Amino acid sequence: MGKRTRALIPEMRTRILWSTVHNLPLLPEAQYYLDLRPEEYRVLEFDTDVRPLFTPELQRLRYLVQEEFGSKSFEEIVTRSQVLLAAQVKQYVDDMKMVVADGGVPCYLLFDVRNLTWTVRLGPLGAVRAVHQDLVTWARLPTNWFRKGIYRISDFTEFRDRGTRQVVFLSRRGQVIGLGVRRRDKVLVVKKWEPQDLRYPEGTGRATWDEVLRLNEGALYYLTSRSLRILERAISKFRDRPLYTTYSGGKDSTVVLDLLVRSGYSFCTIFNDTGLEHPETYGLVEEVERRLGLEITWVRSEINFFEEVLRRGPPARDYRWCTHYLKVVPTLRLWKNLGKVLVVSGLRRYESVSRAHLSYLHRQFEEPDVVGVAPILDWCGLAEWLYILSRNLPYNPLYLLGHERLGCWMCPSSTLAEFCITEKLHPELWEEWCRVLRRFAEERGLPEEWVRYGLWRWVSEAPKKKILCELIRRPDLAVDYGYRVEVT
Repeated sequence: MGKRTRALIPEMRTRILWSTVHNLPLLPEAQYYLDLRPEEYRVLEFDTDVRPLFTPELQRLRYLVQEEFGSKSFEEIVTRSQVLLAAQVKQYVDDMKMVVADGGVPCYLLFDVRNLTWTVRLGPLGAVRAVHQDLVTWARLPTNWFRKGIYRISDFTEFRDRGTRQVVFLSRRGQVIGLGVRRRDKVLVVKKWEPQDLRYPEGTGRATWDEVLRLNEGALYYLTSRSLRILERAISKFRDRPLYTTYSGGKDSTVVLDLLVRSGYSFCTIFNDTGLEHPETYGLVEEVERRLGLEITWVRSEINFFEEVLRRGPPARDYRWCTHYLKVVPTLRLWKNLGKVLVVSGLRRYESVSRAHLSYLHRQFEEPDVVGVAPILDWCGLAEWLYILSRNLPYNPLYLLGHERLGCWMCPSSTLAEFCITEKLHPELWEEWCRVLRRFAEERGLPEEWVRYGLWRWVSEAPKKKILCELIRRPDLAVDYGYRVEVT
């Protein structure tokens, strides 16, 4: 979904506050407990969810910044604080994370699909800092605006070469207005920004995550209390129904599981095992059982997934036969056997358009006898992670490496960046999957790029598939492969 479409749905915009006094993020509810004055914070809004930037990602970011801008450039361009946030950029063809620090956007982490490697791109705040510290090549335009496209170095009134691949555009007035990439004697425009004054904005303090937790205690108390009340009302309204929850190994269901334990009500926990979960997820389920003193019931699919792939083709974002056979059918069979039940889930508005207008209580579309309750419907990702950290709850280590969502390790909704993580951690699993894909590709005359660049993730001529094919210089592959088999 495009940026303009998401902007029409206010429930999907993430809003946080950035304390200008402590130089750290606050949940919106924190202002009522801290009695903040308007000049003590600024409001930040995102088109996607926002979360902490974890240590392995931070180390990657530091390395990439220092590789391009010099050994001391990270503190000068990005931040001196420990507190950084990440928000995924949905419009990018693969994995791109907006990095937030000091109340602004110093840079972006993005996965280069052509080379299958990570790279870094300056953001508005980072561009201003880099120019001020003379760490980046910059070019002054003869006007206060510019068009997208390609410029020759001779088009600029001033060009200061600092040997970097990235080039910051300055207006005639000297404001930072965009970013380009240098290719010999030409500069390709990659981003236009609102004019940024060329003054060096320093962070107001070297904040820590311990401080973030302390200052958000009141907000977490409010969110937790409200979620527990939602649970209590739903359980009271449907007191004649047995209480269940589904656990996936992800952060959403982890928070919900802990809330249920705190509520004191008796409940049963279901784990839907597709047979394709990450090994880390299986390990987490066992740890959660041990740490929280629960007995989790496993529900499994009966189909042979790899045989179905050879018959139907690999599942795709526009061909989700896997969801029906691996998740829907086993779960519906369970609900039919149980009868009328109340199911607590970790659904959140920020995850998708279909969930943006959900109510706390809702009927399950596939099974009308099942009533669902979503106690953390209004929580953002930052709130979830602060809750997990404050409660010292176990979580899936794949999040630390950059996974935004968890599911099957070869899920077509995953990015190439996530596939590379799986390939490094579990090469035997990935090689098995590639063998199946190559066999299917050979039978239909599809090239190696179809496997290597994950083109199997779309069957139709999807927009991102077209962009990806252009980037790898194979536009001829952006066609409808036409191998759908009807789901029965």
